[in-house]
Order: sequence, then structure tokens, then C-alpha cells
Amino acid sequence: MEPVNGNGRNRANGGSNGNGAWRRSERQQNLIEKIVQEHHLDEREVENLAGEMFGAGVKRLDKLHASGLIDELIDRYGKNRRQTKRPYRRERPPVNGGRE
Repeated sequence: MEPVNGNGRNRANGGSNGNGAWRRSERQQNLIEKIVQEHHLDEREVENLAGEMFGAGVKRLDKLHASGLIDELIDRYGKNRRQTKRPYRRERPPVNGGRE
């Protein structure tokens, strides 16, 4: 039996959002599962990718990291691969337009 917090909800794996141990939106969960199924990906390979990128397994990713994983899966396996990579971190624009 999974541990329960004071409000009666399960708190296994660091919390949940009402859909089991997943820490991201249900829509993100469904999209990750759809990409894995449609492209016949090895779940261990996707788990390893999540670990390399974010230091956590797929089910432990938060919404931001799940979004990054989805982008990477689409870049690698999507039908219309992106020509440029999406940055996971935005750099601040230079102060004064780059002039000092």
C-alpha cells in the first residue's frame, strides 16, 4: 500500500497530481506514451534519455522537464524533424543591445 498524506491522496514518488505517480500533466503523459508506442521505442531508452537530460526517470519529471523530453523525442523521432534545436534555457538579451 502506498503512503497517504493528510488529505487522503497518495504521496508516493514525491507527490502526484491525481493521475498516479506521474508529476506532469495528463496530456504530457499521454503524449510521451503515444510517441513511445508510435515509434516502437524501447522504454528503457526513453528512461535513459530522461536520466541523461534531467537526472530523473520519466515518471519523476515535472512539467517543465517533461516538456523538454517531449521536444527531444519529437526532434529525434518526429515525422517533421525540426531543423533547429529549441533551447531549454533562455539566455538573457545583452544589456544596451550588446553595446557597453
